[in-house]
Amino acid sequence: MVNTAGSSDDGELVFTLPWPAPELSPNARVSWPVRARRVRDARGLAYLIALEWRHRTDQRIPLPTPVTADVTFVVTDRRRRDPDNMLARLKPVWDGFVDARLLEDDSAAKFRFGSITFERGEKRKVLIRLRAGP
Repeated sequence: MVNTAGSSDDGELVFTLPWPAPELSPNARVSWPVRARRVRDARGLAYLIALEWRHRTDQRIPLPTPVTADVTFVVTDRRRRDPDNMLARLKPVWDGFVDARLLEDDSAAKFRFGSITFERGEKRKVLIRLRAGP
């Protein structure tokens, strides 16, 4: 899967990321080395995507706070999913964005969630739209 980052017409940043590993779920029963590997991989990928975006643009970094994230999970089936657990799987992504200095911080004062939606599609993926400023 190609991971992309771009800007929409209304100033939002749009990132396309692969489906988060099941081992990142708070309910996953896996050993800590397995979870640590998945966290490292997800955080590193988010870091690289944000870094690539930073090098392609000359926009102010980090994004002005507060930053609002709208998350769309693209699914291929009709199974019900718990939005809270799905968001918890994305914690390494936010940390990777902070590592790349795309986000100043992922604390509640500077980062918040807008909409969390599920859509049907051909391939599972996650679309993240970041809106900066008040």
